[in-house]
Amino acid sequence: MKDAGESEKQASYGAWSYQYDNLPLSYKNLVYSKWKRSYRVGNDYIKLADQASFFKAYDTYIWMILKRPNTWVRFAALTEDQDVVLGFAVVELVGSKLTLHYVHVHKDQRRQGIASFLVGAPQCIERFTHLTRIGLLLWPKKLPDAIFDPFA
Repeated sequence: MKDAGESEKQASYGAWSYQYDNLPLSYKNLVYSKWKRSYRVGNDYIKLADQASFFKAYDTYIWMILKRPNTWVRFAALTEDQDVVLGFAVVELVGSKLTLHYVHVHKDQRRQGIASFLVGAPQCIERFTHLTRIGLLLWPKKLPDAIFDPFA
C-alpha cells in the first residue's frame, strides 16, 4: 500500500543483443526452452506432432538458425537485474531487411510493448518464419507487408 503522494515505482527494462557464440549459457538455455515450449503450445499443428520427436528435432533447428552469421538474439531484461528476462526476439539480417524468426515475451509481461520494443521498426521486417495463434492475429496489424516464410 502506498501513502498519498507516493508514486509507484515502475520497473524499467533495456535490451541486450548477442550472437550465438557470445550468448551466455543461461540465456541459451532460456531461448531453447521458451522457444520450443511456447511454439508447441501456441501452434495447433505443431501440437499434433509427437512430443519427443518435436523437442529433439527442434533443438537442432533452433541451433541452425542461431548459428547463422547474421542472426542476433535480442533480450529485454530488467535494467537493475539482467537475470530477469522479460522476453527475447531472434532476428537475422538479410541484406538491408530482417527476417524475424521468433519473439517470446513472458506471459505476465505481455501487452506492455515489450515485443514491439524487441522487434524495433516493423517496416524493416521482410519475412518471419514462425507463426502461432497470437502471431496470426498480430500479423495483419503489426507486420502487414511481411511474408510468412517458414523455410527462410
